[in-house]
Amino acid sequence: MKKNGRFILVGLFILAFFNGCNKSDSNESGTLVFKGVKSLPLIKSSSSWSKNLKAGSNTHLMHTVNLKLFVAELWVSQELVASGIPDDFKWYKIGGNNELKLVEEFLFTSNDLPVGEYKSIKIVFKNTIKRIAVYQSDINKTVEMQGSLNEANCGDETNIIQYFSKKGNHSLGSDGKFHLDSGGESVRGFKVKQNEITTVYWKLGGPNSQLTDCTFEWVDVNSNNAWDCGVDNLDNFNCTTEGPMWTFGVDDGEEDPLVLNAVTDIDGNSYNSVKINDQIWMKENLRTTRLNNGTYLMTWEKYRDSLHNVTTPFIGGPPEAPVRSFQNNDDSLYSIYGGLYSKMAVLTGKLCPTDWHVPSDAEWTKLEEFSGTNAGGKLKSDDSKYWASPNSGATDEYEFSAFGGGALMLSNSFSDNGSYTGYGQKAYFWSSTITSDDTWVLKSVAIRVLNSNNSNISREEISNDSHMSVRCIKD
Repeated sequence: MKKNGRFILVGLFILAFFNGCNKSDSNESGTLVFKGVKSLPLIKSSSSWSKNLKAGSNTHLMHTVNLKLFVAELWVSQELVASGIPDDFKWYKIGGNNELKLVEEFLFTSNDLPVGEYKSIKIVFKNTIKRIAVYQSDINKTVEMQGSLNEANCGDETNIIQYFSKKGNHSLGSDGKFHLDSGGESVRGFKVKQNEITTVYWKLGGPNSQLTDCTFEWVDVNSNNAWDCGVDNLDNFNCTTEGPMWTFGVDDGEEDPLVLNAVTDIDGNSYNSVKINDQIWMKENLRTTRLNNGTYLMTWEKYRDSLHNVTTPFIGGPPEAPVRSFQNNDDSLYSIYGGLYSKMAVLTGKLCPTDWHVPSDAEWTKLEEFSGTNAGGKLKSDDSKYWASPNSGATDEYEFSAFGGGALMLSNSFSDNGSYTGYGQKAYFWSSTITSDDTWVLKSVAIRVLNSNNSNISREEISNDSHMSVRCIKD
């Protein structure tokens, strides 16, 4: 979830839709239903929580449990919203309302939507919102906090419009063109089929979000245990886990709603996923700090320092001590590019979440063969923030969204400090397939490499214990 912001919805939406068919100019039509889903589950209050941050203080620690919104209009389009493109799209109105509602109370239906693939969604909000909050010390005690989306006042009739596509969350500038607000908040395509019903589901939080993931401080200036807009203050928003503020899913006969994105590792990290052909892949690099049995992965720097006097051949350490690292030893890159994992960590067979695994060489080959010409380009993110120029051929056609995370390259010596390389230039991905039947020291494993300078995906074999990215695939 976002770690700051009060009533701003700009930048809060991560919407998850699924691949569809091509645009249709025929008179065939189907039904689209837009439906809110019950949001964050409650948990039992703890007596260890203090009602106030300080004895006698009027500052309370709170959790957001829901929102009341004013969705004036909801539209969809078969065109793709992208930065720098003018809004000359054909939009189809699905519905709207004229009152504040909880997320799960929204239900819009269009019974005559033309069949085809829809790539963008437009939501017109009125500039009024109510945050439904509970005390951390008593989750049964609710406070409604009214404000505005732009934080300017206690709410008004101004329209605030957000546009979502696979390119991210956009607003419309004074030049009549879309401008990117957040690249990570994306809408995927969905199908509308003749005489069938497609349902779009909307919920607050990620697939596995909990009420207690995020807290904020409420300064009750009048000490009346009631929200006084324009008087009271909200501050110090903080989240203990990363994840989307919003999740959208689609039930169009292809996948179950709000299931395809429901991937969580043992640390509680949530991952988006994508179906390519008949495979379901994570569309983000793994960033767990533990194996799925709870074993912690020692960082490379700690492991290296503990072995700095050892001169025997480098084998990555004993099997019970798999290792991880992160690019340039920069923790801020970890949440974006994920971890870089040792061969030993991969070969435990316990690195990915339950029901997921590190893909085999054959599974990588299947993805390559399906992707065909320009396979690497189809798998690379086309966002220039994550690749150095020229990022040749990048289209991210399948929304695999590979980033140039680089690797930690090591030789076969314990005295080797290793070197971080390829950041922005290359993406290295492990497979789980051992390609030689040698001793542990010399075991070779197949990997895949994507490069900024071309649109290929190359297969290589590596025998040392260099650290590389992991993309998990569903069992």
